[in-house]
Amino acid sequence: MNGNTVVGLTHGSAVVRIATSTVLAQQLQSLVDNILIDKNTVISSIELHAQLLEYCAARNQDAALVVLEALCQAHNIPITDIHVVIQQNTLNEDAARLVLRAYYSLWNIAAAHRCYRSAKHTPPPALFSTDSLQLTAMFGGQPGSSSYLAEARWLLDVYRPLLSDYVTRMALFLKCQVRDARLAPVYKKGLDLLQWLTRPESAPDAEYLVSAPVSMPLTGLVQLMQITVLQKTLGVSPGDLAQYFNAVAGHSQGIAIATVFSMLSDEQSLGELSTKVLGILMLIGALPQIQHPSYSFVNNTANPQFIQPTDSAPRPMVYVRGIARMALDELLYEFNDDQLPEDEHVHIAVVNSYDQFVVAGTVKSAVRLVEVLRSRSAQPEEDQSKVPFSKRKPIITASYVDITVPYHCSLLANAVFMVYDIAQEKQWVLAASDMRLPVCASNDGHDIREEADITRYIIESICVLPVDWPRAIASHETTHIIDFGTGGFAGFGQLAYKNVEGRGIPVICTGALVAQPQHAHLGTKADLYQSEMGSITNAPNWLTEFGPKLVRTAHDSKVHIDTRMQRTLGMPTVMVAGMTPTTGNEAFVAAINNAGYHVEFAGGTINSDAEVKERFIGLAAQLEPGKGITLNCIYINPRQWGFQYPALLRMRKEGLPIAGLCIGGGVPSFENALNIINELRAGGFRHVSFKPGTAESIRNVVQIAKASDGFPILLQWTGGRAGGHHSFEDFHQPILETYAAIRACDNIALVAGSGFGDAEGTLPYITGDWSQCFGRAPMPFDGVLLGSRVMVAKEAGTSLGAKELIVAASGLTDSEWDTTYKSSQGNVLTVTSEYGELNHMLDTRAARFSQIIHKSVLSKPRDKRLSILLARKDEIIARLNSDHVRPWFGRKPDGRVVDLEDMTYAEVVSRAVDLMYIKHQQRWINNTYQRFVLDFIGRTERRMCSVTTDTSLASELDSADPLSLAECVIKAYPAAEMQLLMSEDVQFFIALCKRRGQKPVPFIPVIDADFGMLFLKDTTWQSDGVETIVDQDPQRNSMASIDPAGDADDDCVFFVSLAALSQSAFRDPANLISGVCLCHLYCALACFISVAFII
Repeated sequence: MNGNTVVGLTHGSAVVRIATSTVLAQQLQSLVDNILIDKNTVISSIELHAQLLEYCAARNQDAALVVLEALCQAHNIPITDIHVVIQQNTLNEDAARLVLRAYYSLWNIAAAHRCYRSAKHTPPPALFSTDSLQLTAMFGGQPGSSSYLAEARWLLDVYRPLLSDYVTRMALFLKCQVRDARLAPVYKKGLDLLQWLTRPESAPDAEYLVSAPVSMPLTGLVQLMQITVLQKTLGVSPGDLAQYFNAVAGHSQGIAIATVFSMLSDEQSLGELSTKVLGILMLIGALPQIQHPSYSFVNNTANPQFIQPTDSAPRPMVYVRGIARMALDELLYEFNDDQLPEDEHVHIAVVNSYDQFVVAGTVKSAVRLVEVLRSRSAQPEEDQSKVPFSKRKPIITASYVDITVPYHCSLLANAVFMVYDIAQEKQWVLAASDMRLPVCASNDGHDIREEADITRYIIESICVLPVDWPRAIASHETTHIIDFGTGGFAGFGQLAYKNVEGRGIPVICTGALVAQPQHAHLGTKADLYQSEMGSITNAPNWLTEFGPKLVRTAHDSKVHIDTRMQRTLGMPTVMVAGMTPTTGNEAFVAAINNAGYHVEFAGGTINSDAEVKERFIGLAAQLEPGKGITLNCIYINPRQWGFQYPALLRMRKEGLPIAGLCIGGGVPSFENALNIINELRAGGFRHVSFKPGTAESIRNVVQIAKASDGFPILLQWTGGRAGGHHSFEDFHQPILETYAAIRACDNIALVAGSGFGDAEGTLPYITGDWSQCFGRAPMPFDGVLLGSRVMVAKEAGTSLGAKELIVAASGLTDSEWDTTYKSSQGNVLTVTSEYGELNHMLDTRAARFSQIIHKSVLSKPRDKRLSILLARKDEIIARLNSDHVRPWFGRKPDGRVVDLEDMTYAEVVSRAVDLMYIKHQQRWINNTYQRFVLDFIGRTERRMCSVTTDTSLASELDSADPLSLAECVIKAYPAAEMQLLMSEDVQFFIALCKRRGQKPVPFIPVIDADFGMLFLKDTTWQSDGVETIVDQDPQRNSMASIDPAGDADDDCVFFVSLAALSQSAFRDPANLISGVCLCHLYCALACFISVAFII
């Protein structure tokens, strides 16, 4: 500038340059030369500017004005508000306070007014000028600590010119009131707020500060200070500020401040109403405290077992978290039933959220209640993963609230009259006719302007009426909640957000100056001053973002449901999960795939590398062009994963139409999962699926998804209700815990599967309605998967007898799902697999026998099992022969049961063929069984022949009629008909039975240490081949348990007991699935027809 001199200040990389007149420049340079800045600190330019401004303001007003104007020019202030500038510069808390304090230091200087926001010259922020918004002002209750004083202190420090007169007036008012003889007994250390704020060392101890007579009015005053700061920094009157809002809500004592806020008009009204409401809060704090003096309780009066290091002195109100409302109600009913005097009963005083409560009573009762709650709670580190969900202990947090009076409780009924009488006497009376905004009642959300006497109602609301916070904040339609409460991010804004999470309602905390990563979901004070809506903190609306929408495809003009799953797969929102043996059938998988639905090819029936390629080539040949294959492979089985996964990558590279991989049976470690995803991406795969079994493993999948560079992931959640291997988890609770985290990942499609059988049962999961009964926002899934339901489909390989058993099962209701752990319920039984994991199965004779074996033998220590088995050998063999899919091998031609060593070589060959070859179909059950028999014949030949020959009998019999093999052996070696097996050959035969790479043998050859493996391994595939079962009796099959070599998380049979299951049991799979999809579509059309569009 012409005639101006530039003065500069440098500190590290921070530089401030100010151009001013020569005279002022000399004065400013002198100030710059004398300012002391810590050389060891690293600061930004705006902080350096603020330090200079604050230094000048205390010494040279003219120079300070120049520095202020330079600050405003540099950052486009006040067009861009100073609070926004702070956010743009990402300052920390201390730096933000410094800049604000310096900026407002010249507030009272007339010449500086052009540097501050004015309603006349500066457009209102977006939040207060957008007509479509509906704002709710929210005021909090007791913070439960003495932190409110520190908040008042920094507010006064930062905004002193704006607050000084107001705070001084209120402090004098409060100090004067404690002289009232009726209140004085509880103000032993006075109430000299101004001194406590300006001289922190003079403040009383925390115990005095949390006492109700002190904390009640001062917590209210902090919120009134926030109102004052906001209206002044916006350049509007208190009344104009209030009129920006559509409704007001107050938590507990916050209802009093909310009422005053609704009455505001001008500066005078703010002062007058403030004294009235602070006076009422003083009375509500003091008089009940006099009635209920703090008991002389110390922690050693409680049971030492239930004392925690973090416990404060016992209080009459107990914070309870981690228990459902119904369970807490039952516990309190039981607790009160044990308390003889009624005045020692406890009551739910505050419902803060679906799992956060405050219980009130006498201190004595509160101590006992804490002991009871902690005795009923599991420890956070306690492993309950193997405990059925309904039998688990909740992890309850029980702690004392730092408030000395049992508010919201009938114990204070008498105090209401005393408070009201003195309030009238002192003319601290509020009139409903002065309220210009609806104020939502804390207990039920009704507009308290309807109350006949608003002053009495406020007193009753705080003293005796309970708080139902979720109900209160849901009672009035809102787009944004502005939290004026104490505590910043740790205050009532966080509590409000928990109740509106997922509904698209941002919560902005006026007490939070700067953003924090761990509280990114909450807005800061800067949001109140943003000029663009796009710059304001937003909140996800799960229904809007993830609920089903409609699209019309351009190529056929058909309307489809559009979700993230549909966009990931390019297919409808209903899929068929990998499930051994049903989706191990190539024809069945091809039928579903060609009909346009996603289906996983189960790898559980594939036992070798060569078989993988053979089966995939066969499946690919049946697919229409453009269709892809997704393999469901079991990660927990290292042998199967070890050959199937590399084969999958290799076949994709060779050109087979492979689209994806489903990793079942556990979630790989973070590093392994990322390596797999990188290999899939490099190989051209389109997607990968994970099937977590717990909330923790869901979080692991989320971490993997965040680090996978956007690779499409299907998160298939079935919980403990689905059939097959599953966790003990409830279906709903882990999703309620993790839904927000899941939806924060753009590359995760969330798929539900939990015993679904029809459209009616699945629709609430597509729409998200299922979560509303838990008090939560709608939580839509992107799709659903069917498992057990398709076992009875027309083209499923499930045998007719098995299908009839499935359809005949009565099944279970949603609340009964884990009752099968102990006994059969609804024709469903839960047994334990070879992996020690639970399986829901049909209640067949085989399943019952399997449960008996597990409970009586396999659940015992390994070193004790064999002796138990041998002691019950005859009983076990009898059950194997009558009830199990694998009979006892040892049998003489006349039917007598024997051990293997009591059989001849020819009898062994004959028995093996009898059990491994299907006579009426003239085929081996599995090709590996032919090799098994021929290998034993080779062993027999070596045993019988002392001379080595060029050819072997086994090779000659390779193409012979299997039914003649025993005769051929006898013809070649007559001794084989009479000679019993040598001990070495008994061991050879047993080793053949356990040989890897072949299908597990369909019999039990011996009772030894490996009985559990022989008994359990691969026992479900016969549901697709009843002809392979002895007597073709489906009751011998552990129906719809999962093949341990198959997907450990696949659906098997968790039957939903729906009539529709029986009525449509034998529909073809494509029609079955499309029936579910069409129902979803029709329901969506009824709700969303206006949003259909062409893609």
